Formats: sequence, C-alpha cells, structure tokens
Amino acid sequence: MGDIQARLACASSFILQSPPGEVNDVFNDVRALVGDDEALEAGILPALQKYNIEQLIVADLPDKQQLMICPSGSVQDETNRFIEPSTAKAWLFDHLRLSASDPVDIQVDAECDVIRVELEKAASTYGKEHFSEGVSKVFTTEQRKLKAVPKPKAAPVASAEQTSDMQEDAHPATTEANDAASMHEDEQPAEATASAEEASKVDTELVDPETAPPADDGATTDAAEPTAISEDTATVEKTADVDADMTSTEIPTTEEAPAIPEAESTETSTANEEAAPPTATSAEEPSITTQATSEEEVEEAAAEPLPKKFSLYFVGNKYNPSNYWTGRWRSTYELDLSQGQPTLRGTVQINVHFFEQGNVQLSTNFTPTISLPESLDASSSSPADIAKATIKAIAKVEEEYQLELNEAYRDMADRTFRNLRRVLPITRQKMDWAKVASYKIGRTLGGE
Repeated sequence: MGDIQARLACASSFILQSPPGEVNDVFNDVRALVGDDEALEAGILPALQKYNIEQLIVADLPDKQQLMICPSGSVQDETNRFIEPSTAKAWLFDHLRLSASDPVDIQVDAECDVIRVELEKAASTYGKEHFSEGVSKVFTTEQRKLKAVPKPKAAPVASAEQTSDMQEDAHPATTEANDAASMHEDEQPAEATASAEEASKVDTELVDPETAPPADDGATTDAAEPTAISEDTATVEKTADVDADMTSTEIPTTEEAPAIPEAESTETSTANEEAAPPTATSAEEPSITTQATSEEEVEEAAAEPLPKKFSLYFVGNKYNPSNYWTGRWRSTYELDLSQGQPTLRGTVQINVHFFEQGNVQLSTNFTPTISLPESLDASSSSPADIAKATIKAIAKVEEEYQLELNEAYRDMADRTFRNLRRVLPITRQKMDWAKVASYKIGRTLGGE
C-alpha cells in the first residue's frame, strides 16, 4: 500500500507540471509508472481537478457553447459543477474525460448581470482580436455562492376513492338529492293516470324537510277540508309558496305526475355538474401551493443583492506538437464596483514548451498595476462605459507586457547567452582558427 501511494504522489506531481496541451501524454506515461489503472484513476483525480482549474481548461458544450473550468465558475457546496454564465446554467464536469453533463439552472442577480453582459461583449471582441483560438468569460464573482433553482415538485394525484369522498364531504346536498331521486324512482306509480291525491303524497315525500317552507296553521286547517278549496287553487298556492322560497321543486298537477322523476333527475344532474368544478379545483390546489413555495424560496435566497464584483478570464491556447512546441496564455482580472471608484487588479501567466531535441519551458507570472480613469464611477457610469474602460485598461497592460517579453528575448540572444561563454580559453590566449587543424589539444594544454 505504501509503495502505490508513493507512486500516486509522484504521478500527481507530474500531472501538475504538465506543459500546455500535453497532459494526456503525461497521463499515459505515469500510467505505466503506477501500474494499476483502478488505483490511478481514483488517486489522480484531485491532481487533475487542480490542474484543470489552474490551467483554465475549456470544454465544448451543445449549441457551440464553451465551459471554462475556473475558480469563479465553481459552484460552492457542489463538487465538480461549473457555471456557464451566458446561459445561466451549471454543468457537472468530468475532470478525467473532460466532458460536461447534467445542466441545471442557476440563480442570477439581475442588476449585476446587466453589467456582466456588457463586460462579456467587450471581452469577447478583445479576445477574438488578440487570440486566434482564445476564449473569454466574465463571471459575477459571488454568483457561485447562489444555489441552483429548485425544481417544482409534481402535484399529488388523488385516487378515484379519495375524489369521491372529497365530493361527498364537500357537497352533502348533492348526495341527498341523489338518494331522493332513487327513492322517488322506486316509489313511482306504475300507471300514468295516478290520482291527484297520490301525486301529492309522492311530492310530499320528495320535498326535503330542511328546504321545505314552514307549514302555516291556517294552511293545515284548509288542507284538512278538501271541500273548502279546490285542487287547482291549492296547487297554485303551493306553487306560489315554493317560488317565494326559491325552491326548485315544482308541484305538478294530475297530468304531470309521470314527468316528476325526470325533473328530479335533471335537477340532480345539474347539481352534480355544478359540484364538479370545486372538486377539480381542490385537486389542483397542492401543485399551485408547491410551485408558489418554490418561487418564494428562490426569492428569499436571492433577496439580498450581490456585491458588484466581477471576474474576467482570458485564455489562449496554441498547440503545435509537429514542430515540437506548445503554449498557453492565461490572464485573470478582478473588477470591483462595490465602492464609488472602481478598482481593477489582475495576473498574467504564460507557459511555453519547446521540446525539439531538448526540454525548455518558459513560465511567467506577472501582476500588473492597473489604473482606471478617475472619471469612471461605479454608481453613475453606464455599464457600457464601465466595460469599455475596463477592457481598454486590460489591453494596454497586456500590450506593454508583450513588448517587454519581446525585448527580453532579443537581449537574451544578443547579450545573455554571450555572457555565459568565456572570452578566452583556459590558456588565456585567443584561438587561431586558421591553424585549428594542427592543434593537438593534449599537447597544447600540457604546455608542450
């Protein structure tokens, strides 16, 4: 176990020192060194994760989008998930296979995003002008601390029994009407020529005691003496009383007796139709409540505005292994607009590897002093003006640094390498190159 751990530590060190574009070659070499693919894949992942973040590795996404693996894009509290700011999504990144999957929506601070979009437009234009295969990204620095947007939960679907119970509990009158209709159908007379007395009896049984108008003592007395009031007059009076109490039941005459069940059935079905919409509404209520709760959680999480701090990343890769060289330009800048006067600071890193019959690498780390115009104000200046001034300052600093590097290489070829050589050989005499073929090194050095 100790031996394999030592090999993994050595392999991780090699991975972190991999030149630009050559990490796969280094991985294949250390694979033979470790000799255990399963242990290598598990043990090398932390080193690959650190390497990919430090080197600003770029992965391709659908719709010609690109995902930059960088510190400001890493979602807090979610391992290996990185933000693509232009689409407001966070992707799960595989550091071994360099692939992205499982996108989720992220919260966006609207006020900060207006400035971020302007910065990204200006940065993209600058990147295309100076890096042939470059990628630029702008992040709201504190956005990585926001949580992913919660997905609304599916509404629970009530079963047929639960729906039936809910309908009965919510509308007892409907159930009673259905029972009354069933009773009436059972007690319907067989012949259509039923007497007026039987029809009145049936109608009396159908009237709900709770909805029927209270009986008057005078009316009871009159009803007991059929000779005093005719049947037509009694029917009219009863109908008037029922209409006055807004009762849907109608007192029929002798000829209308067979139609009584149909009227009751129609009223019952109408009551059921009116009762149906409340039942559907109650079934939909859980989903509406759940969605509102999710939206409230998102609003509470993003209620406090983020500080206006932005991270700008530029990376340019140039690989030419057929001619034995590769290179990478990385520059990172932090723009702070949370105070009145904006501040900008950054770092420029360059790695170049030449390996034709040798192994020569250039590694630089430049921290420039950047000044923004004094007229620029975080609160009063427009986002477009802020973006324009920021990119202009970055372009000036990087151009000056590029010129300094070119001058340093010219000086190195003309002076630095010459100073490394001796002016005279060890004999302290100049070499006569016309007689060099006749010299015998041993005899000359020996003083013979």
